[in-house]
Amino acid sequence: MNFFCTDFASHYVHYWSDFTGVLAHCGDKKPALFITTPMEIEALNGSCLHIPCSFNTNGTTFNSSRTIYGIWMKHKAWFGNPASSIFNSSGSVNTYSLNITGNLREGNCTTLFPDVKTSYTDRYFFRVENGPFRATACADPLQITVKGKRSFIL
Repeated sequence: MNFFCTDFASHYVHYWSDFTGVLAHCGDKKPALFITTPMEIEALNGSCLHIPCSFNTNGTTFNSSRTIYGIWMKHKAWFGNPASSIFNSSGSVNTYSLNITGNLREGNCTTLFPDVKTSYTDRYFFRVENGPFRATACADPLQITVKGKRSFIL
């Protein structure tokens, strides 16, 4: 099956800790993980969505030579809610058949959402787990909006 892919690479946005509206997702925690990704993406129902993504940390316990797991969460930034986890690169969760195509050791969290559905419309948060380092990019939510139907030209 062929999917249409959309790449919004020209719309990168990165927020730092002085944007209080964005920090509302962090509660009283200071972010230890930051991602650079489009702030908002629109896609057509049935298409595939390519999300360029990179991350950096200010965590002293992050070590790229250890195993790194990338986790995508829908709607909430808090990992304690198992219902919000839709993907874990450990293989334990893959609700939407996502694929992190980037190399997490290089800080690349580029992700492919194949065959997106209108029900995927929501806010998403990226999380990294790396030994004792466990952090969510709570200051950097990604809004995905899926609209309409994919059309075919014959």
